[in-house]
Amino acid sequence: MRKITSLSFIILLVGLSCNENIKIKKVLKQRYISNNDTIEDVDIIFKKGDYSSGHYINSKKDSTWYYYNDNKLIAIKNWFLGKKFGEEYNIKNGVESYLFHNLNEEVLFKYTFKDNKIDKVEGSPLFVINKKDTIKKGEVFETLFFIPPNNSHVRFMVKIILSDSKMEKSDIVFDSAVDSFSSKVRGYSKGVLDFKKEVGMYHLNYITNFILNDNKIKTDTFNTIFFVKSDDS
Repeated sequence: MRKITSLSFIILLVGLSCNENIKIKKVLKQRYISNNDTIEDVDIIFKKGDYSSGHYINSKKDSTWYYYNDNKLIAIKNWFLGKKFGEEYNIKNGVESYLFHNLNEEVLFKYTFKDNKIDKVEGSPLFVINKKDTIKKGEVFETLFFIPPNNSHVRFMVKIILSDSKMEKSDIVFDSAVDSFSSKVRGYSKGVLDFKKEVGMYHLNYITNFILNDNKIKTDTFNTIFFVKSDDS
């Protein structure tokens, strides 16, 4: 739970425009300090009855934002340090499209709806970050992986297999059927793996199954390589 150390309620007018879809008002509903971060809960008002609601952390858009038109929810987007990251819903008469972004705001995975059924699926729902591609013997290799949380339309399963350079010896190092993610928030589920290995080249093979609400199963695979070198190399 955040500890609120300061709080203020003010309304700021940050600009006026007669053009449609241009920001005309910023309503600062609450400001507080948590873990040395300045957090502002705000509404952004646009023309034509549009507005969005969310908060800034240290003046950058962050976490989940909600977008409305005539008081009807039309979109939900997740942000991290001023960039879209994780889930995004665009809504019209129900959920019409779903997107999953990486940390560069690129769309990795998308599905759309037609007649309230999934019509088209594009991309892969997995985002992987290796802290280093090469480590020295005795160092810890660390990899982070992100995937959308399960929802009523799609369920996601991840299995990660670690193999040696010749693919002769393999071990399952993560399986979401039995292993837990390190954290789950609205915009993503996050996993962390770290281990030490002997000198050599290794493969990490990520296998992702996503099960659609019509019980169709789609599979995507992704492979990364990392190296462990001797101390004197």
